[in-house]
Amino acid sequence: MAKIGLLFGAGAELCLGLPTGGKFALDIFKTDCKNSKDEFKKQLDNIVKKSNFKEKFCYAENFLPKNFNKKNVQTFNSLQYKSVLSSTLENSREKIGNYFKTFSEDTKNSILSSIKNEQKNQDEKNKKIDLSEKLRELLEAKEKETKKKSTSPIEFNEDIINKKIELNFFNSSSFKLIYDEYISLAKKSDKVEDTWEKLKKYLAGFLEIFIAVYGVDLIKSLNNDLIKKGTDEIKELLGSLDFFNYDIKNLTVLSTVLENIELNEKPTDTELIIYFAHKILENLFENILDYQSFFNENYNYLYNPKSDWAKFTKINIFLHGVKNYISGFDVDNLDIKNSYYADLEKLENNKENELVIGTTNYLNINRRKV
Repeated sequence: MAKIGLLFGAGAELCLGLPTGGKFALDIFKTDCKNSKDEFKKQLDNIVKKSNFKEKFCYAENFLPKNFNKKNVQTFNSLQYKSVLSSTLENSREKIGNYFKTFSEDTKNSILSSIKNEQKNQDEKNKKIDLSEKLRELLEAKEKETKKKSTSPIEFNEDIINKKIELNFFNSSSFKLIYDEYISLAKKSDKVEDTWEKLKKYLAGFLEIFIAVYGVDLIKSLNNDLIKKGTDEIKELLGSLDFFNYDIKNLTVLSTVLENIELNEKPTDTELIIYFAHKILENLFENILDYQSFFNENYNYLYNPKSDWAKFTKINIFLHGVKNYISGFDVDNLDIKNSYYADLEKLENNKENELVIGTTNYLNINRRKV
């Protein structure tokens, strides 16, 4: 008899179209925490009702601070999530550069596939139009048009940046679809201002990220090497002034990526293009997001509520949000026919095999499926 043991960790859910890693974290960052906050407060109330405070080793009395049920509870806010995003941008410039350089047909297809998977878990009213297929049609039309005009809509001044830049993204049909729609709307006297501003925001966001990657070194160089000739005292004086202060924390794109964007039942082509632009932005951050450091910084507060009640409540409510997020997926709608979970069933059904399966992600879903 063959003994087979399989342990699935991060990534085991990919074949089911479930979010993982950066996408998982980004979705949680954007989730309204009101329900999670209410659940946590209810848990605190239940502890008071069920606990016998006269007992010497009462759980609540020993672990939680006095009058814990009367204390305020707090949640993480957008400023803290933006801080995670900004530190990610600062520390992942090479990864972002590679994303722009290597943006390809596979990247586009991955984004469209993600849109398709998201739509599967939405209400029936949001499934009347296959968003990914509609976007694919728009992109194919743009690709045919692009073949006739091979010029890129944007060319960067390589003399200033002092390096040759080859960025597939700015030459792709995906970027050109967004860019051309923006230019087309800009020329219309009767354009819908709100729609045009949204497209403008995403184009500006891509350029903000580009500057975060390629412009920071240039700014540092200007600050450090602007004075070619002068006394040491003058160089020291000017070197301390920091003429060009470029702060990644203030980028508008950090707020943009944390927005939730929804479509009505019959979106226009322009609304679809705005939606696609947002999904590209999300995809970029999902691939670089340093969410692990955020968890590491806050997780330990779960075990010491007396030292910092505010942080204890924040991480608790956050984890309630994680649980609710995972529970929100339609388990019965997941397709495992072409995944390795189907192969596991074959292994398990073979009486000659002794199979043990363990998993650390999406426990409830994977138990039911495997």
